[in-house]
Amino acid sequence: MDSGALVELAIERPAVGGRMIARHDGCVILVSGAVPGERVRARVAHSRRGVPLALTEEVILADQDRRPTLCDPSCGGNVFAHIKYSRQLSLKREIIADAFARIGRLPPPKDITIAPSLEQGYRLRARLYAAGKRVGFLRSGSHHLCDAAKTGQLSTETGKVLGDLQSLLSSHVPDITIRAIDLAESVDGEQRV
Repeated sequence: MDSGALVELAIERPAVGGRMIARHDGCVILVSGAVPGERVRARVAHSRRGVPLALTEEVILADQDRRPTLCDPSCGGNVFAHIKYSRQLSLKREIIADAFARIGRLPPPKDITIAPSLEQGYRLRARLYAAGKRVGFLRSGSHHLCDAAKTGQLSTETGKVLGDLQSLLSSHVPDITIRAIDLAESVDGEQRV
């Protein structure tokens, strides 16, 4: 399928990595920004290993678990940001059950427990990237930076630290090369390295 093609798809189920599986003329397409059960128009961005990857451009028939996004879903792994949290947990269970059955050829455990976390500020570890005097997450499928603090994945306090770091880099530090910053913080947010 050619890059740039706009296709109408029925979204079937989740795939590893946050995309959803759909089919067009019998071929699998992995779609970002959709929810299983939806009908969408999606544009093929490119192919990876012969499988087209598409981005949802229009939701024709929305699933009841779709919600407005408060952040950029392609920034730093916010791939389920458009899905209600309870459904996110259900989709993660489906992905694990599929891995047992399809990859491991094992019966999935009867009760797959996904430990819920906070919806905001849940990441205790993160890798941030730098370009010039900017620091942030990478936009999905690219090497372009996006604002990590606006994703909702980091605690408010960590977002403030990133803002301070950004200001420091922008105004006081000469041009230096920083490729990545690994960030870790304690559950209570009292310690950050």
